[in-house]
Amino acid sequence: MTHYIYVESATGRNISQTSDPDVLNRIRPGYEVVQVPDEDIKGLWNPTTKSFDTRPKTQKLSTHELLTRFNAAEIEALVDSAETKAKAFVFIMSVRKFFDTFDPEVIAMLNGLESVGLLKAVRVTEILR
Repeated sequence: MTHYIYVESATGRNISQTSDPDVLNRIRPGYEVVQVPDEDIKGLWNPTTKSFDTRPKTQKLSTHELLTRFNAAEIEALVDSAETKAKAFVFIMSVRKFFDTFDPEVIAMLNGLESVGLLKAVRVTEILR
């Protein structure tokens, strides 16, 4: 089976995924569809290559190890942000001891920070590597 990844052309950002080929008939200007075989739907979406990066099924990091993947400006923006997603992330960082970078919840948290402009899409991928 083929999956269709609806992608923002300029950034490579994964907007949505579907197995419905009808998406090919609904492409809006500024977007494109990348076709990916079912067996290649694993790992993280890489907006630069517009493909999924394969990686180990688990990568457990301590809170400190995860935090060192952020630069000083990103940490400052997170701490100073009034965004609910940033506050939730800072709280979770304060109570969790380990993070699995393959965990969909962790990926969703970082994508949430990207969605409110606190991280760039490429940084999410870099942080999770």
